Amino acid sequence: MSLQTSAMNFASRSMSRIIRIVTQSSFSEPCAPLTNLYGTHIGFDSGFMPVTSGSSNPPTFSVIVNDTKPIWGYCRQTASPKTHCQQDMVFAVNAPQDPSPNTFPAFQKLAAASTSQDTTSASPSQTSSESSSSTFTSAAATSTVTDTGVTHFVSVGGVNSDGTPKLMFDPNNIVAQPGDKVMFQFNVKNHTATQSAFQEPCAPLSDQFGQHIGFDSGFMPFNPNVTSVMPTFTIRVNDTKPIWGYCRQVASPKTHCESGMVFAINAPSDPAPNTFTAYQKLALASTIQDNTAIPLSLLNVTTTALWASSSTPANKNFAVLGSSSDGSDEEGGLTNVLHLLSALLGLVGFLVAFVVVAAAVGIFLLIKTRKSRSRKGSRMVDASYRPVALPKSKMNEDGTHDYDAPLYADGA
Repeated sequence: MSLQTSAMNFASRSMSRIIRIVTQSSFSEPCAPLTNLYGTHIGFDSGFMPVTSGSSNPPTFSVIVNDTKPIWGYCRQTASPKTHCQQDMVFAVNAPQDPSPNTFPAFQKLAAASTSQDTTSASPSQTSSESSSSTFTSAAATSTVTDTGVTHFVSVGGVNSDGTPKLMFDPNNIVAQPGDKVMFQFNVKNHTATQSAFQEPCAPLSDQFGQHIGFDSGFMPFNPNVTSVMPTFTIRVNDTKPIWGYCRQVASPKTHCESGMVFAINAPSDPAPNTFTAYQKLALASTIQDNTAIPLSLLNVTTTALWASSSTPANKNFAVLGSSSDGSDEEGGLTNVLHLLSALLGLVGFLVAFVVVAAAVGIFLLIKTRKSRSRKGSRMVDASYRPVALPKSKMNEDGTHDYDAPLYADGA
């Protein structure tokens, strides 16, 4: 299925509404989102998809398959007494066949016995929406957004004329129509295009359960000395509501987001309070940026992208249009090295302080012991004291004792 598209159709059962979700996992942990060594989610996730009974056009979620490696996934909706994943609601793309141990039936068995399922569920009245509190209706489910053919290109990062890193999205404030596409082209260094919220510019967009519900390109390193093909990440705009985003790469003393590396799609204009300028000011003053830079070489995935929408759409498209990066991570690796050096320096400082304190206490106790040994003993003597001589006695022949000897040595 290399370079083909897999579409997931969310069909309703015989009930008024049901919510499904498509989440990438791993063979060893079928009922947990795919993560890297840092615990960050790196696989695709459709977000919760409510479906109204009788809908003729249920929402869909598409992924692009870039190679023939296995892709594992599940529905992370919970239930009682078993979750959907534990009830065999899993899938696989390009699963190995017998006699391989990693077959789809083996994956199903692991899912049925899994205890690692997320405990977060979505009720039918909840939607993954940033700026709208309206629920998902059948009208929204049957609506469709067609591609207009207009693609907006955004250059991410680069180098300024003076050789310094160019920490910006260019352009950073886009006006797009429903159906338009926005393609992020990642220049030199290592950056991301991550969706956030206006009030929290430097944090991934999350729902009330803390689950990330926005798009995230993942780190996209580019080295022009290795390849001339820049990695890209494309999203489709489904409506005209604002979409906010930033680069979540860290640096010292400021992160890329805190340096103003943010962007907006369909941001309101003055006199609205939530303009792009206001959003960028909030980013410059932000203190909640993620503090972990993730080297792409540790991700070990070929597909890292999510859909883009400011509200729950009828269709969420997932697409990565090519990445020929060498997998280097100059800034991310440097940041991790700096963090490691800081930790080592802190440990060395603690050990030095401990040795100094222990030595000081030892010297103090040694001096005190020597002083106590050098002191001479003394006592008060009574001038009238006379030593008592032991009484002299002898046994007489009749068995009596003779105590006639004087009591004192001087005979007194």
